[in-house]
Order: sequence, then C-alpha cells, then structure tokens
Amino acid sequence: MKKLLFVLVFAMQGYFLIAQPAEQKDTSWKKEFRETATRINDLVHTKLDVKFDYAHSYLNGKAWITLKPHFYSTDSLTLDAKGMDIHKIAMVKGSTLSDLKFKNDGWQLRITLDKKYKGGEQYTVYIDYTAKPNEVEVKGSAAAFVRIEGAASTGVQVAGNTLNGIKPVEASAEVKPGAFTDTAAKPVAQRPAARAPVPAILPGKGLLQHDFLFAGEWDTRKDSQTVFIIRKGHVDWSYAIPIKDHNNVLSEFSDVHMLSNGDVLYACKTGAAEVSPAKKLVWSFECPAGTECHSAQPVGTDKVFLCLNGTPAKAMLINKKTGAVEMEHEIPTARPGDPKSVHG
Repeated sequence: MKKLLFVLVFAMQGYFLIAQPAEQKDTSWKKEFRETATRINDLVHTKLDVKFDYAHSYLNGKAWITLKPHFYSTDSLTLDAKGMDIHKIAMVKGSTLSDLKFKNDGWQLRITLDKKYKGGEQYTVYIDYTAKPNEVEVKGSAAAFVRIEGAASTGVQVAGNTLNGIKPVEASAEVKPGAFTDTAAKPVAQRPAARAPVPAILPGKGLLQHDFLFAGEWDTRKDSQTVFIIRKGHVDWSYAIPIKDHNNVLSEFSDVHMLSNGDVLYACKTGAAEVSPAKKLVWSFECPAGTECHSAQPVGTDKVFLCLNGTPAKAMLINKKTGAVEMEHEIPTARPGDPKSVHG
C-alpha cells in the first residue's frame, strides 16, 4: 500500500511539473526604437592625466583628445562637461599649445577649432579641467565627466563615481580608441523641458489609433533631426539628418510628405530632398547662400514645388528627374529686406 501511494504521489508531481507553463521571456525590447546616433567625429586616441582631491571630492584632470571628422568638414567640437570647471583648452601642434575659444554653460562645452578640418584629417585638443560631481544637481556617475557629446560608453569618461567606490589610480592612462560620435541622446536630466506636458493616457487608442508620419521641428536636444513613420503603434521607419549641414548651417525638418511610391519628400531649411524606404537619397536640392526652404510640395511624381525665403523670396517648380527649373517667380513680401519674411 505504501509503495502504491509513493508511486501515485511521484506520478502526480511529474504531472504538475509538465503542466507548468513555460517561462515567458520579455521580448518587448525588440519593439523599442533605438535611434543610431549621427557620427560627426571619430576618436583616434586619448590620453588622460588625473589626480584626486579626496577632501573636496574633486577630480583634477588633463585630457589630450585626438579626433578626425567622420565625413563632413568641421570647425567646432561639442563636449558634455557636466559640473566641470574648465581652466584651459588648446589645440596641440607638436610641442606647442594654441589657445582655443570656448563656451561652457556648466553642462556642455562648445569649442571653436583653429580651422575647418576635412574628413579624415586628425586634430588634437588639450583640456585642463576640474570635475566637481557633488556640486551639480545630478549625483553619481551621471554627474560629471568629460565626453564627446553623445559618445558611446567606450569613450573618455572620468566619472563622478570614480571618487565613490572605485579604487583610483593616480597616474596617466592611455585610452585606446572606441567608436565616438557627437550625437547620442542626452540623459533625461539634461534635456530641455517639453513645451507642453505629455498626458499620462493618450486619447482613443493612443498610437494605435492611426498610422502616421511625424517629424518634430527644431529638436535641439540632439545633433540630429529625425522623421518617423508609426505603424500599428510602433516606429516602423525613421530617417535622420545632421542638425547642421556641411556648411555648418542649422537644418530642421519643415514640410514632410509621403509619396505614392513610399518615398518621403521633405524640406529641411537648408534645402529639400526625397528619400526612399531603403533610406537612399534619390533627389536633393541645396539652398543658395542666404536663402531657406521651409516648404516642399509634391506635384505629381516627378516634380516638386519649393518656396524659398530670401531677398527676394522665390517660388520654384523643379523637375526632379531632369533637374530643370521649370518655373521661378519672385514673391513680393511685406518686408522686402527681411530674408525670413516667407516660410511657405
């Protein structure tokens, strides 16, 4: 009898083990959109010389950062520099240092280089600084570090928590190059406040209500501007442009249209362009110096109507296939001397 009960209990345990549902894996991350940062500079080499002031929880550092423009020429460099005092910034030329102009607002460090460097041309910037992680609103590892704006975690980081829990090494350190960019999203604490509060619950079905094309204008929280296509409540496609063009002029999405062939036509202040679903640029127009384009309207599948502000303002009809300007008219405005009197 005891043997029979033992067999029954054992069999029931096996049944319950089999009947337990398989563990559900979290796959929600697959649906989250993670925008690739626009790469402006590549890191070539970094040298750090750091010393620690334990009494004040300061880090005194010197950095030699060698970079090269990834593609477009650049004459400026933006660094994240939260809670840092900047003592000196200079361009390294052999054994000499030439002072560079810079602006430091306590969060970002904007450096004007000594010239415009072409794609692939190396330059080295020297920075003498003091990091004060406990004297900014955000504490800990997010509080103070030198980083090329938006750099990946493989970049130059002298973090605030180096003074709290990580054994310091008081010596020079050579940091091998990683993939540096100038443009990943900043931490939430650094972002400017939204102009309007975001509701906790969206009306209707929220993002599932309709598929739509969306582009936020002049989003200066990043060094790139992005247009999105939302389908079934998720980002199905996106396309980003640098916030500044190759002439270092600010760009921003204005007019955006989806064409019948699936391409997206947009105006971006410094010009206009058409991009395919495969993110291939199939047509583009660059604004002449002193003009801006905020309106690009498709006319059929082969033509585009542009409105340019400037002195004078103009309306243009361009054949995208041939490149010919088929119509061009000056537009009278209330303020003929104002180059921004027409915005489409």
